[in-house]
Amino acid sequence: MNLKSDKKALDKNAYDALKTKEFENILYKLTSAKVSLERDGKFLIKTNGNLTIAGITKEITMDVYCVVNKDTSISCSGSDKLNMSDYKVKPPSFMFGAMKTGDAVTFDFVMVYTK
Repeated sequence: MNLKSDKKALDKNAYDALKTKEFENILYKLTSAKVSLERDGKFLIKTNGNLTIAGITKEITMDVYCVVNKDTSISCSGSDKLNMSDYKVKPPSFMFGAMKTGDAVTFDFVMVYTK
């Protein structure tokens, strides 16, 4: 997992809030997918799966966009919005609460599959 903002103290508190010492990764286990060709060689995969954050698992749907590259690797990317409180994560703060994040967050991901 990699979190980066312009506030290192906030990043550290976010790692603590996500209980990364106990739950090192955010996990997504695919349960079903429907693939459709979009255009220009891009594919849309409508996925259903189980997202686990800080040890709490919720069923979600998520769109993943993929393209087959010239070297036959496959690049996939997506984005999803969620509320940290749904995963029993307290939104992090620093400077004794003067700076804090909201409950709603967007996570983005990129994956590249190669042979």
